Amino acid sequence: MPRIRVIVPANLHEVRETDQVNQGSAVDTGGEIRVVGIEAMPAGWIEKVIELGDRHRSRLGPMPFAGFREAAEHHNIAVAVRTRADGSQDLAGYCLYDPTVRADRYARIAHLCLAEDARGLGVAGGLVDAVMDRCQDRLGLRLKCRDDWEAAARWPSLGFEPVRSRAGRGKTKEPMTEWVKHNDTATTLLSLPLEDPDRLVVAVDNNVFCDLYGTSNRRKQFSGSVALLAAAEQIRLARPFSLTQELNSTVDQRERQALLQSAQVAGMTILKGDRNKVQALRDELLAEVPDAILHKDASLSMDATMVAESILGGAEVFVTRDQNAVTYLGPAAASGRNFAVLDPNELPAFIDRRADFVSYLPTQLEQTEFTTSRGDAATWNPDNLGDLIAKESGERKVAFRQVIKSIAERSAGTDDRQLMLTPRGEVLAIWAAHEGSTTLEVPLLRVKRGDLLPTITRQLSRNLRRRAATAGLTTVRILDDHLPTAIGAELRRDGFIDPAGFLTATVLTTIGTWADVRAAAEAVAESGVVLPEQLSSASEASEYERVLWPAKILHPDVATYIVPIRGVFADDLLGHTSTLLARPGDLGLSREHVYYKSGQYKPVAPGRILWYSSRRDQQVVAASRLVESVVGSPEVLHREFSNIGILTLDQVREARGKRAGTVVALRFADTEIFNRPLSLARVQELSNGAARLTVQSPVRVDSAWFKRLYEEGMRR
Repeated sequence: MPRIRVIVPANLHEVRETDQVNQGSAVDTGGEIRVVGIEAMPAGWIEKVIELGDRHRSRLGPMPFAGFREAAEHHNIAVAVRTRADGSQDLAGYCLYDPTVRADRYARIAHLCLAEDARGLGVAGGLVDAVMDRCQDRLGLRLKCRDDWEAAARWPSLGFEPVRSRAGRGKTKEPMTEWVKHNDTATTLLSLPLEDPDRLVVAVDNNVFCDLYGTSNRRKQFSGSVALLAAAEQIRLARPFSLTQELNSTVDQRERQALLQSAQVAGMTILKGDRNKVQALRDELLAEVPDAILHKDASLSMDATMVAESILGGAEVFVTRDQNAVTYLGPAAASGRNFAVLDPNELPAFIDRRADFVSYLPTQLEQTEFTTSRGDAATWNPDNLGDLIAKESGERKVAFRQVIKSIAERSAGTDDRQLMLTPRGEVLAIWAAHEGSTTLEVPLLRVKRGDLLPTITRQLSRNLRRRAATAGLTTVRILDDHLPTAIGAELRRDGFIDPAGFLTATVLTTIGTWADVRAAAEAVAESGVVLPEQLSSASEASEYERVLWPAKILHPDVATYIVPIRGVFADDLLGHTSTLLARPGDLGLSREHVYYKSGQYKPVAPGRILWYSSRRDQQVVAASRLVESVVGSPEVLHREFSNIGILTLDQVREARGKRAGTVVALRFADTEIFNRPLSLARVQELSNGAARLTVQSPVRVDSAWFKRLYEEGMRR
């Protein structure tokens, strides 16, 4: 039987061999088969991939050529290359995948395709192994396959297991199954994949449609991400009714005919509404566009018509490469609606954030006057707390009253009990905690049911960890016998596990290598945490920093930056000093915020930020986890981050600086205010002469320097 050599270009130093995965009949391949990334092959090999996929399109699902080229550009295709005895090479198969979706940390396989004479040789297993190796920071792979296709019976032999069934996407709605292959080396602290969020209905304009279905090669570079998202069933493509009118004006007659035919057979939903309503909405959108812009760009009128048709037809996103449509029609289309006008390249990041957008609303929490206090006898009273009884678990009113009374007696004269109150004085959350020898024990944790429950729970989770870390404790344990299911789910998402029947979080103040952090975690016997021997990526290191917070892992690929922030934003975003605006008391900082800077330099994420309050304090005042770094237009990024941003659109536009154009959105979380802010001179001194700082733009900080800065800043 042949052996398959799997080379993983994602790590150029790693080359390994694996026995074939699928046991099949012995077929002489006439040479060796090896699996490599598409980037390791000459540029022309993408055409071989397209040709093979096109031959098997009836069993692969739709994929415009632009999708193949987009995947190749981002190195998201593994190819099985067969070398014949005479030295010639041909394509034995390929696997096209999408590793970018963040919501559940599983990479999606869009296509797995083999040449007819390469089946039964273990090629499929080699391709799957290669993709898994290239996605080590993911929890595994997932795909969808129709039940009546031949491949459906073969996924188990490749290590996949079925997780759910659903109706297919075609006209016949043939049933299909979702399959998952778990990455055994990934973090064990995260759960099985969540149900995919409902697919977005995405309307395309004429230039994106031409990218996807046109015959002109010059266009293929633009909208491949849209094709990949559609193939991975994360979006459902639709076309405005007026799109064909635009396509019909194509000058090249051959191109025009191909586009019109594609519009009829592509299977897209047609979006339209009452003609009078479409015209009225179009006029409303155009009224927000400056006259000078309308005079220069006559196409905006048709764009506005298609946006109106998309909104009234039920779409949630309109994708266009027309920057004026994004800039001027986008804000008006989004006003009062759950609708976005996006550039194709902005769509993947938009989908990434969509899963958390509805349930995580820290901005709403920050912009209220919610307060926390230990409560007096009147507020810490069972008669006022009836809405927090866990009826779903069978908790009785008499038992709840006894718990409240017991906590009141035990916490007399201490801050071991807390309430969160709305501006009207209504109780929104209650919790109690007391310190043991190594554990912060939480006998009660309740949050009123509603839209803010996930946000408040995540804030309380970090608040409890912060208290444990300050007290030198190593675990937080939830002992509430009737902890509501929704609260437990949010705590698990934040790294709590239940090794002994109680949700427990490990709290480490260690700052060091992964070996140092791992040893410290394993010394906490009661935590039950299981950690891998090594970390494979910066993403995994950042994830463990979140789960073991406030631990700091000095992984060589986790970048740290000193980022200047103006004093007013340091106040509002970091809570650096007291402001005239009320903040939610002991809840402290929101878990996540976003800061905008000019688009001239984009820090690498995931990473860390050391915040330099540049104008007033001229000190490094805080440290945060850098979760995401995104470049885009102010209008799009302001809208996309609206659930965690507190800056106005005008403030975001000002971040562009002197050069109008894009901005960088820095999404950050888990901020720690330094107990001892560091002057610029002290920062320079702690660099051991490694850098000369003016800190007018982000400055990269190495691990040793970061350790010195963080330890001095957090010194108690």
